[in-house]
Amino acid sequence: MPSVKIFSTFLVSLLIGVILCFTSENSQAQSINVTSVSPSTICAGSDVSVTFEATNGNNNNRRFNNSTNYTIYLSNSSGTSFTSIATFTTAGVSYSTAKNGVTSNIVETITIPSTTVSGAGYKISIGSSGPTFIGSGGTGSSPAFIIKAIPNAPIASNNGPVCEGSTLSLSATTIAGATYLWTGPNNFTSSVQNPIVSTAATSAMAGTYYASASVGGCFSAASATTVTVKPLPQVNLTTSANVVCTGTPITLTATNSGGALTAVTGSNNTSQVISTSGTPTITSNITLGNGILSDLSNLKVDLKIDHTWVGDLKITLQGPGGIGSTVLLDRPGVPASTYGNGDDLINTATYSFSISGAGVIPETTVSGTIPDGIYLPSDDSGMPNNFSGLLTGNNIAGVWTLSITDNFNGDGGNLNSWSITINNASGTYTTAFSGPGTTGSVTYSGI
Repeated sequence: MPSVKIFSTFLVSLLIGVILCFTSENSQAQSINVTSVSPSTICAGSDVSVTFEATNGNNNNRRFNNSTNYTIYLSNSSGTSFTSIATFTTAGVSYSTAKNGVTSNIVETITIPSTTVSGAGYKISIGSSGPTFIGSGGTGSSPAFIIKAIPNAPIASNNGPVCEGSTLSLSATTIAGATYLWTGPNNFTSSVQNPIVSTAATSAMAGTYYASASVGGCFSAASATTVTVKPLPQVNLTTSANVVCTGTPITLTATNSGGALTAVTGSNNTSQVISTSGTPTITSNITLGNGILSDLSNLKVDLKIDHTWVGDLKITLQGPGGIGSTVLLDRPGVPASTYGNGDDLINTATYSFSISGAGVIPETTVSGTIPDGIYLPSDDSGMPNNFSGLLTGNNIAGVWTLSITDNFNGDGGNLNSWSITINNASGTYTTAFSGPGTTGSVTYSGI
């Protein structure tokens, strides 16, 4: 049957033609070749310039352009297994539009991952989409280059707190083969692992110092240590008489001041319910140790409290001994309105009271809730009272009592916790007398 033979011959010829065409097209498919990585030795975490060339395929949808999406792959240190580390597109590159055309000297800057370990056989390859080129297997990869690992950061420390006039020194833990760089206040720098900043420290030397280690030219992250330099106390010496007869005693009086005073703090984390029934009053106590309330600006009271309708509440603070008492807030919005501010105190906020506050608890509704913040203590007219009623110069030791009164039936909440901080309150002076005479007993007054 000649017609069958002719058809079969034609079909075989057609299939051969398709196969030849397919083979020819794939033999001229697009490709990417990485020609260089610069510099050829690099620290992990640093930038390198990757230069590559892109060769178009043999039809229009195989042409590289500025919309092509590229993926950069970094090999392991032996140049075998590749991992994606960055993606990019180009801008302003004049690509060849010819079939199998080559665009050379395309440059992209990428960052080597900071966790990369040291090795001399790293390679970079590039893949793409639009058109597609598979670079994840290392095809067209760069010549090998060197990556140096970032050393571990040393642990920085200091010998502080130190007093003014004493030696201030810094220390960094040992990193094998490392050199060191210290930086700090007043343009301080040192390449010594454990430097002495000064043998006569000043308050200007206080602050944060940073240490980093370098191995093979690669620097670690910086480690910080904060230095505290305490000011020296001062003493003013007076005598009961400047001229006396032999054998007559005189009294020396030393008045101490200055130095580094510390804060006295206390807290109470026992939660109490503020009932919705009636007009309850709850109290909560904090006991503080010795110290002096030298200035009302040193006092801060922090409350963790939730309650619907803040205009119902009056909150007072009673100090021990002769310190007195003060009002933190007193029914905000009353008497300007019958029920006061209807905003709520919320349990996710901390309400602090200090004379450094930006303003009082609002007298009128703002947003439905009172925001977290530092507030001025206020009186029953909504005006700042600056902790009026508390007396300075007294010993703060003893029981401090917080009282909360809910003045209207129906709304309630919880006192979750509260705390007191009194800055610059505590410090003990020790006085030593010396001179040509015989010193008797020393008597201290105050705390």
